[in-house]
Amino acid sequence: QVVGSGATLVIYTGAKAVNTTVTSGGYEDVMGGGVVSGDTLSTSGMQVVESGAIASGINILSGGRQDVQGVATSTTMQTGGVQNVSSGGVASSTVASGGQINVLAGGTTVSASLSSGGGESARVSTAPGIGRRPFRFPRGATAHRPQLGHRVCHLHHALGP
Repeated sequence: QVVGSGATLVIYTGAKAVNTTVTSGGYEDVMGGGVVSGDTLSTSGMQVVESGAIASGINILSGGRQDVQGVATSTTMQTGGVQNVSSGGVASSTVASGGQINVLAGGTTVSASLSSGGGESARVSTAPGIGRRPFRFPRGATAHRPQLGHRVCHLHHALGP
């Protein structure tokens, strides 16, 4: 199914959606207890994973955005995509070949694999558009065993309150 042109798809507690495409101003709201997998977010498509919800295997293309307040696992992201991890949210095993992961205070990302793609550097920051350096964390954040390479960075960190 395709959600676009200002349409909204709400995944309620106990419901599951698979392989949905969210594009062109479409909005997918995954409520606590809801599950989505295999979705594609592109061109102004937005997905909100609320507290208690689970999103797995999401593909974020250019212009797509995912806001994580629950759990997102095995997300892939291309240049121009955005993943925001809010307080209480957990993003696990995100693979980003470009785009940006924004980890806000109280959010957590685990085992992110970041590489540059198409001239845009994948990066983790504390808010959209912050910083000239590739990695920045809010006060109280802890980086565990960061592994920095020329093309790929495996970043393991947790953010404190």
